[in-house]
Amino acid sequence: MEKNDNNSIISEGNLPLFNDLNKYFEFNPKEYFDPKIIEIYNNLTSINNVENNYTNEEIYNYISFLDLCCAEIKEYKKIVKYITSENYEYFIPLFENINIKDNLFNILDINISKLYSFFDDWLIDNFDNFYNNEFKKKDLSSYLVFNTSLKYYYIKDKIFIKNNNSREYLDVEHIISDFLVIVLNYSLESNKIMKR
Repeated sequence: MEKNDNNSIISEGNLPLFNDLNKYFEFNPKEYFDPKIIEIYNNLTSINNVENNYTNEEIYNYISFLDLCCAEIKEYKKIVKYITSENYEYFIPLFENINIKDNLFNILDINISKLYSFFDDWLIDNFDNFYNNEFKKKDLSSYLVFNTSLKYYYIKDKIFIKNNNSREYLDVEHIISDFLVIVLNYSLESNKIMKR
């Protein structure tokens, strides 16, 4: 698609739905989508991207638009910075959509993600994606309880173990020896607290 005016889509390839509609039908986005959404898209994908003060409603609608258009995660990255600790609650209904939830939690700052009461559940459900490029960028240090050649994460009363180096099989003997150290440390700490 070519840019004809401020309300048209400027680039092809980023929004699969638009590309298909444009390829097979005479499709005018202005007839089907709020011009503000198209304006936001144009701004966020422009080389001269200008910081804007979008309203929560505009951000919400734009994220819904991205999901509808089957946008790649790189498109979500451009808007996610507008979800902050001051406005995160406004977007809670978006997380009912599993696709949006996965896309946003993979790229949201961990401190914002943790504000959502259901983030720990999502983290547990997606812990096997630890080596996914986006997921492994997450700073999970607040969940880390022990670190050797394996990392032990404590999330909602469960321990999750990951190999620091690769996806290789986890050595059971190593886990048992680490676990004994964890239990011993915990016992010693608990004992210190009880003696006070």
